[in-house]
Amino acid sequence: MSTAAERWAPPGGRVIWSSKPDPAFILLRRGGVLILLVAAGIAAAWIGGTWGARAAAVALGAAALLLIWSALVWACQTYALTDTHAVWASGVLRRLIVQTPLERVQNVAIYRSVPERLLGLGTVGLATAGTDSFELVWAMVPRPHDRVREVNEAVRAARERAAGAATTPPRDDGPPPPQVPVIGLVGAIGAGKSEVARILARLGCLVVDSDEQARAVLQRPEVRDTLVVWWGGEILDEHGGVDRRKVAAIVFADAQQRRRLEELVHPLIREARAAIVRRERDRAARGEPHARAIIVDAPLLYEAGVDRECDAVIFVDAPRTVRLARIMTARGWDEAELARREAAQMPPEEKRRRADHVIPNAGSLEDLAAATGAVLERIEASLAGRDAGRPGVPQAASGGG
Repeated sequence: MSTAAERWAPPGGRVIWSSKPDPAFILLRRGGVLILLVAAGIAAAWIGGTWGARAAAVALGAAALLLIWSALVWACQTYALTDTHAVWASGVLRRLIVQTPLERVQNVAIYRSVPERLLGLGTVGLATAGTDSFELVWAMVPRPHDRVREVNEAVRAARERAAGAATTPPRDDGPPPPQVPVIGLVGAIGAGKSEVARILARLGCLVVDSDEQARAVLQRPEVRDTLVVWWGGEILDEHGGVDRRKVAAIVFADAQQRRRLEELVHPLIREARAAIVRRERDRAARGEPHARAIIVDAPLLYEAGVDRECDAVIFVDAPRTVRLARIMTARGWDEAELARREAAQMPPEEKRRRADHVIPNAGSLEDLAAATGAVLERIEASLAGRDAGRPGVPQAASGGG
């Protein structure tokens, strides 16, 4: 076991497999660009003369620098499979570390380009439940089919351990520490989800805005540096930060680049959200002041699979006529714009069906506040085993028409 791999083994766990990409990665990573530079250098040298000699020197020098950089990228890559996690660590100047719990892995795939097939290599991707892209990628590894077999065996073993732990009777060590529920918040466009979030904050909840988290992740130095490597320094603003509008223009125009960005930032957003949950629950366990609940405000909560992290999901609803009147006043949209925006998301009816609780919002703010408080208490009672309703059935709170 290598020293680099040992750090990924959990306490009492073990590393099943660890490696770097095959050394061919150095040549293949930017193989097309490298071939063009070398060809340009040879052509310039063949032309001859002072200009040709200078152009050849520039092209071959650029090829040499590209090889050196690819070698550094290769040296800084670490792939590891432990009995609990799959790991990908990379980055020359800044480190990016992705750790995926094995019990959450749902899909494992192999991609093999023609050069990889000729060399017996392959790129292995792992995806978790609720995602439409691969969150962890092992590029150009030898014997990729063996790697996939090892991952599948480790995933099966991890799930069996998790199932066994779930069926083990808990010890009776007195009353459990207070639980801090994680509540997902979604809503139809114009239904008043933001107002419900403000009410929950006043009731002692901690609201985690997924859009704000995404903006913060984009400004992390290691993420910013990675995006500059991908798309050039033009994506930075005058202060050296990531210009989100320029990034949006790139990813909205190219689905492959959008998936590439999601694979980079989604694990970091989940990690930041999980850290907030751990912090508040640790405070509750120690008897310290803590949030009453953690509210995850994510417009694409279901589409991104974030609902799997939640103890309950609240859907904020209002009649379409009411929602249209609100957004015409607040945002200047017409009915066609509302329809276009709704078409890009999961239908409101499906969100409502999948939610655990529904808050109607067609009345006064006082009605909305009362309904929101009632739903919050119902969720707390449900977690404490005092829920009077049937589990899994959406319940509408009274108030708001």
